[in-house]
Amino acid sequence: MTAAAESERVQVSEPGRLMAKEIAEQPEVLARILDEGLPQIRQVAAQIKAAGPRFGVFAARGTSDHAALYAKYLFEILLGWPAGLASPSTMTAYGAKPDLGEGLFVGVRQSGVSPDLLGSVRRARRRSSSTATRSS
Repeated sequence: MTAAAESERVQVSEPGRLMAKEIAEQPEVLARILDEGLPQIRQVAAQIKAAGPRFGVFAARGTSDHAALYAKYLFEILLGWPAGLASPSTMTAYGAKPDLGEGLFVGVRQSGVSPDLLGSVRRARRRSSSTATRSS
């Protein structure tokens, strides 16, 4: 059985099992990200600090919305920045042009490609916002 087929079987036959598995993997994944990516993380953090954003806006799709919501709380609590969630489609499908000039716009995706999410990051960049993306 392929990994994808096994994952689908687990999702259908045993609700919660896949989520529990992914939660249990988090410490190892975080350690790997820090081990392999710490120089890049520091570089991005320095660029964000230099840009001096005054607020954060997160855009995500599906289960990545939960990660974005958690990040919103962290920004508000640890950085003291107001933060919010954006709907990618408001910019891509409906043509919204929010003023993001003093903000940090963060696109969050778990896997795969989300054209409207990437489009909203591009549009935010054109609107003079600092932007960042994270994919696990």
